[in-house]
Amino acid sequence: MSAGALLTRCRERRGTASQTEYTQVGFPGIPLSHTNERIRPVSTNETTYDYVIVGGGTAGSVIANRLTEDPGTTVCVIEGGPDDRDLEHVLRLRDWLSVLDSELDYGYTTTEQPHGNSHILHSRARVLGGCSSHNTLISFRPFAQDLDDWVAAGAEGWDNATVQSYADRIKCNIVPIAEKDRNTMVKDWVSSASQAADVPVVEDFNALTSHGGGFSDGAGFLSIAYDPYTGYRSSASVAYLHPVMDVRENLTVLLETWVGRVLFDGDRATGVSATTKDGERITVNARQEVIVAAGAVDSPRLLMLSGVGNAEELGALGIESRHHLPGVGENLQDHPESIIMWETTKRVPENTVMHSDAALFVRRGTAATRIPAPT
Repeated sequence: MSAGALLTRCRERRGTASQTEYTQVGFPGIPLSHTNERIRPVSTNETTYDYVIVGGGTAGSVIANRLTEDPGTTVCVIEGGPDDRDLEHVLRLRDWLSVLDSELDYGYTTTEQPHGNSHILHSRARVLGGCSSHNTLISFRPFAQDLDDWVAAGAEGWDNATVQSYADRIKCNIVPIAEKDRNTMVKDWVSSASQAADVPVVEDFNALTSHGGGFSDGAGFLSIAYDPYTGYRSSASVAYLHPVMDVRENLTVLLETWVGRVLFDGDRATGVSATTKDGERITVNARQEVIVAAGAVDSPRLLMLSGVGNAEELGALGIESRHHLPGVGENLQDHPESIIMWETTKRVPENTVMHSDAALFVRRGTAATRIPAPT
């Protein structure tokens, strides 16, 4: 998808029941009062913080927590969706499917394809915690070989030892699925998959990846960011924002507020222009930095709407270029997912974390390239 296609395609999503659909470039299904700067005069509502974070999702939650550890640093998080603290169906991990394609999903779709697979839903969360409040929270440590490749390509400081030390400090409660949540059918599947594929049963994939030398093949229950006692998510918002919201006076969280543009003074980002759920235009200034953490789709889109991107493509859409930066809004890499279903002769057991509790990993290569199986 090109940068221009990202801007134009996003507008074609379905509006929610409480929204009216408008075909304005760059703002998918958001009411015009949230997007068109000509609807209302510029508001006198203007505030200033040390840091402004656009997006209260996975990255934004972590950054906000870390920055506000210093009581002398003020931070404003601007999130387009509502608070997740009172949303039971969001917090309860096994209900994750009810959140997709709902009022808490921006519901972007892929572009038209010449040979099919068009308009595939690409869910993006509209709720505090972002996609960590949407997805199944299957959690994997990075592989040492991948990090070694990064370092070889020039990514100094991204070596395996350094990255794993940071991963050890993640506040989310990432654990293998608890015994009480391992139903008999999935247990049988793990055993059968291990035998059929001639791979070992792995009790903790992350333990092998982070400090055990890695793994090549294996079947087993996954590691999930959740609380085994309650079945609730250990999302980024749960782990990083809930404990400090309404506690740290230097943290402000603006909910259901849509950022339409990053503001610049010359080549320096100085704040953002945003619209509240009531349609009020506000300006939020940053003394130090504006941090764009709005996700894989909305971060580049916001940059392009602010004039940062391929100047030629932005100009074709009537957007004045502030910084010619080809590549913004392009080269998204995502993993495809398909589902194979079987009909069972017996009822599926009720105990589960999120209905996708185990996995089989098979790597097929030469014997020389395979990592020895754990003993």
